[in-house]
Amino acid sequence: MKKIGGFFALDLPDQVAGRSVAALWGLSDRPHVSYSNGRSGLNALLKIRPGKCLWLPAYCCDSLAQAIEGTELQIRYYPITKTLAPDFEYLRGQLQASDLVLVINYFGRQADLTVRAYAKTRPDIDWIEDRSQALDPGGEDWADYVLYSPRKLLGVPDGGILVSLGKPLPSRSLAHRTNADFIQAALLRYEDIHEQDNAVWHLANRNYEAAMAVNTKPMSRLTRHILRTTDAGWIAERRRANYQYLLETLADLAVLPRDDFGFVPMGFPILSKARQDLAAQLAAQGIFAAHHWPSLPSSARDFPEAHQFAERILTLPCDQRYDQDDMAQIVAAVRGAL
Repeated sequence: MKKIGGFFALDLPDQVAGRSVAALWGLSDRPHVSYSNGRSGLNALLKIRPGKCLWLPAYCCDSLAQAIEGTELQIRYYPITKTLAPDFEYLRGQLQASDLVLVINYFGRQADLTVRAYAKTRPDIDWIEDRSQALDPGGEDWADYVLYSPRKLLGVPDGGILVSLGKPLPSRSLAHRTNADFIQAALLRYEDIHEQDNAVWHLANRNYEAAMAVNTKPMSRLTRHILRTTDAGWIAERRRANYQYLLETLADLAVLPRDDFGFVPMGFPILSKARQDLAAQLAAQGIFAAHHWPSLPSSARDFPEAHQFAERILTLPCDQRYDQDDMAQIVAAVRGAL
């Protein structure tokens, strides 16, 4: 049975037919530094940036909170709306000069226009656009920094890339890798062409993620090569087509607004009051939907809405590995489980 979903196997394209992912992200002409993972890139920035407070959305991966290690910054959280946009009125009333604000492009979609416009009026604040889930969010660049985490989007074994749109960057890492543990899970899945050893590579990936921490290791040369040779346009076309199919057939469950589709989606998030049961039923049919995120670093008492999102959102795969037949299989499985 073909497995649908889960982390990416190693991807080794022969050549790029169109614009590469590296070119799309400006890695050939924009100042940037790269690290083994996204939290390490953010940590390096925080260590050179004066300030007292890093603002994170209440609905975020707990790995982001690790980025303050070794700094004197404190973390504060801000609420998000039902459409996964920053609560602008709350945020505007709390920000102080020299603060840093991280805004997530949830599931690939760019941040709310109101926040983007406000950011331009506050040059005394450093704005960080987290594109860990976004291949291409669409629209104009607006933040001071852009943070990428290609492992969540492509078949690469590691990587966290911090791009500057005008402000200072940390120094490039001078560290080097002393082992190849980081490539094991992606390589195991790549070699398992018939996907018969799911338990082996899935466990390897879980162990890799559990051991992931803030460090000064650089992104691997292998990841940089894959970014330079992967066709961003082809990926975008496949993801959009798959997302559109799911949007037309599962519109009643969709999280994101239907009239906002100028981005390249990471996945297709749906709302389910029985998220855990639904995920288990899909997994029994070889469809592995992601849970963003199992635990949040923010307080459930202070931000109940964010924690309700975390309990109810399930992300269906719609990436470039799959086609319309696979999407039909997902829809049938979801409808059959509801």
